[in-house]
This record gives sequence, structure tokens and C-alpha cells, in this order.
Amino acid sequence: MSTHLHNLPPEKQELLHELLADRALFGLESAQEQELADLLRAAGREDDDSFDLAAAAAMLAAVGPIEQAPASVYTRAGQAAEAFGREMINSRNMVGEPALRLTEPVNPTPRRISAAWLGWMAAAACLAFAAIGWIQMFAQRQAAPVAQVSLASLRDSVAKAADARHAPWKDWDNPEIKGVKGEVVWSQDKQKGYMTFKGLPENDPLREQYQLWIVDDRGLAQRISGGIFNGSGKPTGWQGEVRAERVGDELIVEISPRIHVGQPSLFALTIEEPGGTWVSDMKRRVVAASGS
Repeated sequence: MSTHLHNLPPEKQELLHELLADRALFGLESAQEQELADLLRAAGREDDDSFDLAAAAAMLAAVGPIEQAPASVYTRAGQAAEAFGREMINSRNMVGEPALRLTEPVNPTPRRISAAWLGWMAAAACLAFAAIGWIQMFAQRQAAPVAQVSLASLRDSVAKAADARHAPWKDWDNPEIKGVKGEVVWSQDKQKGYMTFKGLPENDPLREQYQLWIVDDRGLAQRISGGIFNGSGKPTGWQGEVRAERVGDELIVEISPRIHVGQPSLFALTIEEPGGTWVSDMKRRVVAASGS
């Protein structure tokens, strides 16, 4: 079989290439199918479904100089590959399905494909295979855990910061738990800090959790949650939990607010319901430390 692309003007040749690439990647609507059929007929080419991506890629090694694919084919196919990959990953993540894996082997039937078509077909083949790799890479990135700085490293980093402030815990207005010791260390530049506690008992995470509040220059009414945690140092999976770890008789807890903190004037610890709260009545008090 031969193709006669020169029977078509350049703009029609490019449109033909685009339609074939679109059909191979994600299919065509009925109007586009008819347009493709008309262009193939005008080019003197029968449509025998010979747009076989795997075969085109394999044939690359056996041919000499080939026609360069139009830039539009690369652009449209690349956009389609990325959009398709993101859609597949997002849809599977939403329903809790595992990441996409391609296990079906591709065994293309050999076909006769002219050298005039081979360049842009190979380009589409490469983009199709790249799309598979992109999907798998994107899935692996989503599944891979995000590396975190250890609590020990965080403590050392904040403690050595030039603007690090140390403030000891003190009993806070007839506290529910008395005699808790330790300190708050905060770096305004880093917007991070940590707390240490001695004498803070383990809580029952099914009934209650500890929650830190930060009061900055916006005042008590707009206090910021510094995170929830358990006295055991073990997480329970609530959103807003911060890392905590027991080292001997000392509990170390990360301070990592979700929003920017102005100059802090007070750090305060309360006992709240599991998962914490957005608006605390501040009745179940434990300790407080001055931020200034």
C-alpha cells in the first residue's frame, strides 16, 4: 500500500496527522471520524487500521531517513498523554483503587507502513510509551512517603536558630493537670518550633487529646492551633496531629502551624475532644508559656 500525502495541501496533511494521532490516543467523535475518512480518501489511502504504535516504534531501527512529524502532533499527543495520566491516577485514588498497572502484553500484527508515514507514527508511539511511563512515575510519586526531618533534627535546627526563643511552661490558672514542666522553643524566621514536657500523663485518645494554641499579635480571639497530639507520643491519625516522641521521661512535640504566625505572645496547652477543635472554650487548661 502506498500513501499520497502530496495529493493534499500542507494544512490538510497536518490535519490528517492530528486526527490519526487523536484516534490512536483517545478516539474520535463521529464527525471527526467522517472528516478523517474524507481526508484519507483524498490522499488516496485506504484506512486499514495500520496505525499501530508498537509496530511503528519497532520499525524505526530498520529504516533509513524518515519524514519528520509535524510539531502539532508532538504538542497534541503530549498534552493528551499528560491529561490522560492525571485523570487515570486521580480517578483511581478517589475510589481507593491501586495505581494503574499495565499487564497486558502488546503483540502487534505486522503491517506494511510507508516511510512517509513512519516518522510521525513513531513520534506518536514514543509519546504513547512515554505516557505509560509518566502514569507509573506519577503513581509512584503519590505512593512514596514524603521525607520528613526527624524530631531530633528539628529540635537541633530550631534550638540553633539565631532567633530561637525559649520559654518555660508554667501552671496555667488552676490547671487540670498540675506540675507539668518543660519548655517551648520557637523560631519566628523558620515558623517552626518544638515543645518538651515532663510530667504530662498519657491521655486516652478515644476520649481526649492535647492541643496547642498560639496567641500572636492578632489577639486571643484569633488564636492559632499549633496541632494536636497524644501524651504517649503515638499518632492516632487525626488531621492536624503533629509529631510527638517520648525519649525517656521527656515528651518532644513538633510545633508546625498551618498558617503564618505573627509575633507570638502566648503558647497555651488545653485538653480537647479527639481530633481537636477549631474553637476552644479553653476550660480544660494545662500549662502556658510566654512568647515574648
